[in-house]
Amino acid sequence: MGKRSRMDSTTTTSSRAATDAERLQQQQQQLNSDTNQSPHITKDNIDTFNYFQLFGLVTPTTSSTATAAGSNGGGNDVTLSVIDVAAVRRTYRRLSLRFHPDKDDSDEARHAFEVVRTALETIIDSTKLAAYVKTLDTACGGAGSGGHPGEEARQRQRAQQAHVEAEWAADMLIQRAQERLAKEAAARQAAQEREEAAQQLLSELTSSLNTPFQLMEAELVRDWDVDEEMVSMKTKEVMKLLHQLASADSGWIPHFMQEGASRKRGRDYTAL
Repeated sequence: MGKRSRMDSTTTTSSRAATDAERLQQQQQQLNSDTNQSPHITKDNIDTFNYFQLFGLVTPTTSSTATAAGSNGGGNDVTLSVIDVAAVRRTYRRLSLRFHPDKDDSDEARHAFEVVRTALETIIDSTKLAAYVKTLDTACGGAGSGGHPGEEARQRQRAQQAHVEAEWAADMLIQRAQERLAKEAAARQAAQEREEAAQQLLSELTSSLNTPFQLMEAELVRDWDVDEEMVSMKTKEVMKLLHQLASADSGWIPHFMQEGASRKRGRDYTAL
């Protein structure tokens, strides 16, 4: 009789676990297919939603996940197995376009854009998803697994949830910021090395062209002080001399021609 009771208890537990897992999957599929009922998410109220709510998914708890895992013989991956990743990515694209910095450059929109991206990275990664579910369950204190808490309890739950998600998002942002800074530092180092190499090449080419004679000539030219009045006076003197030479040339030419003619007549007379 006792053996039969234990068998009935085991059968009842397995049946209840299977029913809970099936109910969780049905709720998930219903939310995935009915996107019109999802709340409107804005850059001002995005922190009031957890990562599951952003994509219209049922928010699981550690207890519900463990129950579903027991019925499927698996671990925390059961939470990921009931998620329509394609639908999640479609929702992500819609939200990321809504909050994209190119469309809205406000600080609130940038924060919302980072939250949506962090939410996607968490939802589609089984390890991050399992850790996130545990943080939600710890923050909510198990309130999500039973009953409907009052308004004050829901407010406390949202505040705790927002705090946990803010810490989670901050860690992700710090990691991405460190990666970005490392890339920027590497790019600056590469640019500096290219600039130094170009300067070195230019210096070598310049030094090969600047021979000692050229350097001395350039130094003399820099030190040469030209007096404009002196140049003008010397120019006038040269012009005066040229004019005198021209006048003398004009008087000598007839004399030379006459003397040359007389010598020619003398030679002709002697020949006769």
